Amino acid sequence: IVKRGHAVGVHTYSHPYLPALSHEQVTWEVKECRRILEGIIKDLQPVDAIAYPYGQTARALAEVARDAGFSFGFTIEPCFNRTLREPLLFSKIDTNDAPLGKNPKFSIADGMIKIMHPSFSNHRRTNILESEFMNQSHTL
Repeated sequence: IVKRGHAVGVHTYSHPYLPALSHEQVTWEVKECRRILEGIIKDLQPVDAIAYPYGQTARALAEVARDAGFSFGFTIEPCFNRTLREPLLFSKIDTNDAPLGKNPKFSIADGMIKIMHPSFSNHRRTNILESEFMNQSHTL
């Protein structure tokens, strides 16, 4: 899959609920999974992304991921990322939420994104980061 140009990342070694683990256990989970994947794909690409099991994360978990050498981390929080300031806490869109998915929450037409589900745009993380994004003078 890597030889075909796809990026791969880790999801921890045993898929635990990370907030219930000690700092040492979380560190071992992410580093061990990374070590194994790097052994499989060798030098074809860096292993620099993690998707947190159950989408559960916090800044402390993102710091463990950063300290373990990861550049990107993905939660399952259903909202758009409005800033790139926290690359270890990116939200991602489930395929079921995308256009043509089972429960689409947005559509794309004429280069515009139309939010179709109010909870998708009003998610707590979106609201927290929205003012930060707007202060950066970026446009969507």
